[in-house]
Formats: sequence, C-alpha cells, structure tokens
Amino acid sequence: MQPQVATAQLGLDRANQPGGIVPAKGDSASTLGTIVKNLVTLFYSMGALGFTIMIIWGAVDWILSGGDKEKIAGGRKRITTALVGIFLLALSFPIIAIIAQISGIDIFGDLPLRNLSTP
Repeated sequence: MQPQVATAQLGLDRANQPGGIVPAKGDSASTLGTIVKNLVTLFYSMGALGFTIMIIWGAVDWILSGGDKEKIAGGRKRITTALVGIFLLALSFPIIAIIAQISGIDIFGDLPLRNLSTP
C-alpha cells in the first residue's frame, strides 16, 4: 500500500489525471470506451509530437539553407505541411466529439463540452 500512496503523491498515478491512460473497468462497454479513449489520447499526443518535430526540422532546414533556393523551398514546404497537419488535428477534435456523443462513448470525460441536445 505504501508504493501506491507515494506514486499518487508524486503525480504518477495516471489513471486519475485528465488525458491519462485509463484502466478497463471490466464490462465490454466500458472496455470499448476505454480503448477508444486511449487511442484518441495516443492519436493527439503523436500528432502534437509530429507537429513539433516537423516545425523544428523545417525551421532548421530554412536557417541552414545558406541562401540555396531549393533548401529554402524544402524548409518552407515542411513548415507548411506541419501547419496543415496541426489544422487537421484541431479539426478532428469536434468531429471526434460529435461521434463520441452520438455513440455514447465518453472520450473527453474531463473536458467541459456542450451537449448536442442542449441549445
């Protein structure tokens, strides 16, 4: 019992934190919801990490181009692609929220989202 208290005090208990990995409760509906919630969390985390890497990579390519037009174009293209990717990632948020609400799966349980049925 002592290690559980220590991990909770250190903030290592991820199941009680928003966006953390949530263990399955046991029945099939909550297991499916947990799997979907974990996949969405993984999807957004990987997207944000990919965006950060692509922006930095494009900026470094642009800075180190030395005036070469092709390298500048490559860096600009990488930055543009990263910006389009983060836009699509942000656009997927309301789409996933609507699908989750229709299906009854609580994906964004800790976020204050408006219910579709309330005006």
